[in-house]
Amino acid sequence: LVKHPIYGVYIIITYLFLVKLIIPKIMKERKPYDMRWVVVTYNLLLSILNGIVAFYIIKYLVASWKVRCEMRASKEIYDHYIQLGYRYTWYAWLTKYLELLDTIFFALRKKDNQITFLHLFHHSFIVLIWLYLYHQPYVPYYAIVACGINLSIHVVMYLYYGLAAIGPHMRKYLWWKKYLTRLQIMQFIIILGFATFGFLTGCEHANNGEIILFAFVTVVLILFLDFYKKSYHNKVTDKRANGVKVS
Repeated sequence: LVKHPIYGVYIIITYLFLVKLIIPKIMKERKPYDMRWVVVTYNLLLSILNGIVAFYIIKYLVASWKVRCEMRASKEIYDHYIQLGYRYTWYAWLTKYLELLDTIFFALRKKDNQITFLHLFHHSFIVLIWLYLYHQPYVPYYAIVACGINLSIHVVMYLYYGLAAIGPHMRKYLWWKKYLTRLQIMQFIIILGFATFGFLTGCEHANNGEIILFAFVTVVLILFLDFYKKSYHNKVTDKRANGVKVS
């Protein structure tokens, strides 16, 4: 996939056609597939997989933290740490392809309300941006930091999805859903803050890859904030307007 980037582009185009056109057309006169245990297993396995890759990336970040600003100046440091960074982020990138199945399952279960612009934008562009970064001279250090944070969040996120897919009786245990969304928003703020600090101190360079990734994270943050406002803030406001007590 790295040697032939066009394959990654084809996969994303096929993915979008499947979930927006082909599967909805096939499912139009059919009942939703009962994929409960497939979805439960898929999400729990993704949670574990994200946890394993996150562990190695965080271990890498701890080992390379003190020399992160010197990587481009020292060939010895560069050759050692950058190659490790490529390897671990490549594993993280592969998980993003597996996460595309999430949308396929939504479409087969006719959960069209889950296939939002935010969902498609996030899943599609994260694959394409990492594909682009792999064809730059180096992967930005803050991109590796972003990977570690994102994978850690996904451990919790896919655990939630897996538990929620078991059935309605699990809802009483999943009261922390809105806090998960807050956690997702917080990760983007931390990533942008770390990147900005890196640009200001000279640890990060404002090259094409860095700028594109920064712009992507900014857009996703805005979309998540809009989603959070519509999903939680507006509901609370409506309840208060109707005289419903909100804890």
